Amino acid sequence: MRRWKGDPKKQTVQSAPDFALRKPFPFNIVFEIKYFEKGGAERAATELVTDLYQAFFYRALPYVPPKNRNPSWDYDYACLLACDASPDGTLLNAWESLPPKVKCGFWEGANVYAMILRGDGG
Repeated sequence: MRRWKGDPKKQTVQSAPDFALRKPFPFNIVFEIKYFEKGGAERAATELVTDLYQAFFYRALPYVPPKNRNPSWDYDYACLLACDASPDGTLLNAWESLPPKVKCGFWEGANVYAMILRGDGG
């Protein structure tokens, strides 16, 4: 609300992806990078939905021309890159529990790719 009412300390637009590849690469790709350390199946499912939503959000923003020192906003693809360091691999299990049609739909329907990597927290 403060942003909308003109608080000079608050920005209205605050898009800040974790990482992005831009031309000269063949495509503009925005990355949402996450680290999941602990939590049961319900928390992992919630985190997965939140993380995929963020990747989709950045991918779905419309084109914005370059302004000041900021590059244009025109991403072809988004990637969720998540490290599942939980003891039981609950984030990876949440992803793998989705039907193949749903997982495929992120890529084929929205150009959003999910990559969940397993690792230990040590």
